[in-house]
Amino acid sequence: MKVDIVIVNIEGNLGLLSAPERFSSPERLIRCGRISNAERRLQGYAAELALSRALSGEALLPPEYSYDGRGKPIVSRGFISLSHTRGFAVCALSPVPVGIDIEAERDVDPKLAPRILSPMELEEYRAAPSGRYLLERFVIKEAYLKLTGEGVFGGMSELHVNGGLIFRRGVRVGFVSGIPARGCACFAVTEKPCGMEIIGM
Repeated sequence: MKVDIVIVNIEGNLGLLSAPERFSSPERLIRCGRISNAERRLQGYAAELALSRALSGEALLPPEYSYDGRGKPIVSRGFISLSHTRGFAVCALSPVPVGIDIEAERDVDPKLAPRILSPMELEEYRAAPSGRYLLERFVIKEAYLKLTGEGVFGGMSELHVNGGLIFRRGVRVGFVSGIPARGCACFAVTEKPCGMEIIGM
């Protein structure tokens, strides 16, 4: 099984992103048009561009999708997950449930560690504090909670990451894949082990 990962470099696609009607669904045009912050609006369009590329290839057709009761997008060709951050947007299209998250490199407030990390991870973190460790754990767990549809309220501290696996209360619940994205932490989590095909834009 293979997951298609489309990563959009916003700066490298400003020309295309200036004409979002070319690749965006009418609903997304309306939703993004309501975003007053220009950078966040551009990120929203970039996520739609990533989804369009995942679904229609280089044709970049406006994608057809709907939302479930939790606001998670649904497509007919498998499972999708979207995320964006400063400078990048990413889409995962998968034959199995998937969650993806991307965050620009930044310092995470150490005070948040007990809310993000499991007790065992918290011990590791306190023994050798690392902002990258905390950011990566946050991104991995956010990706998993997108997979389940729980969002950030799903309880990150009860999730434990060990190598390429994620556990909840000692039970393996997902497989973790790191996605290379310059200046960012990006991870996908799937219910079953999958290969990743990275498509850069």
